[in-house]
Amino acid sequence: MKIVTTLHHSSLQKVSGMVCGMILLCGMVAYTLQTKEQQPIQQIAISSALETAASAPEAEVSQQTEDAVTEEANAGEGANASDEAALLAAPVFQWSEHVSSAFGSRDDPLEEGAEDHLGIDIAVNEGTAVFAAMDGVVSVSQTSDTGYGNEILLDHENGVQTRYAHCSALLCSEGDTVEKGDLIALVGNTGDSTGPHLHFEVLENGEAVDPTAWLSGE
Repeated sequence: MKIVTTLHHSSLQKVSGMVCGMILLCGMVAYTLQTKEQQPIQQIAISSALETAASAPEAEVSQQTEDAVTEEANAGEGANASDEAALLAAPVFQWSEHVSSAFGSRDDPLEEGAEDHLGIDIAVNEGTAVFAAMDGVVSVSQTSDTGYGNEILLDHENGVQTRYAHCSALLCSEGDTVEKGDLIALVGNTGDSTGPHLHFEVLENGEAVDPTAWLSGE
């Protein structure tokens, strides 16, 4: 009985060891297969992430470029001469504080009745500096016989002109090219004038328009 029991116990140990080995082997095979199946998925995921990271900056730059083009196109829509008003420099410093006569119909200061005032009068001291309101070419620099006294007329782009009248001194000649902000004359009291001031006009295609629409308050 002892021999049979010993053999039976030994056989059970061997069988148990074989079963454990088979279970372990099966587990290793299953893990290997699972790893092989997941590897392509992981590679695809990594490749997709790299492509997204690489394309993101390009997409951002493309969007910025598109936005800039759209903004420029919108800025250009409906543009005309009046839209360029903000480009005009003040002919006299702090002009808006010294306007003595506005554009349009007014009582004639020298004769009875009304008249159309084609510009604005800026009452400042004689000898005050007068500046070019925009880049242009001097088409007139003369003593006028039409009441403007010493006057300068500048030709600008898009059919725009500016006139500076009643000056005491003209500091540029016909044909000169001037830049915005250049000193071109000194305020005076020449021509049909009741006191020192600058008469300033803006003309679009030969027609006088209100200069205040073209100037800032500086």
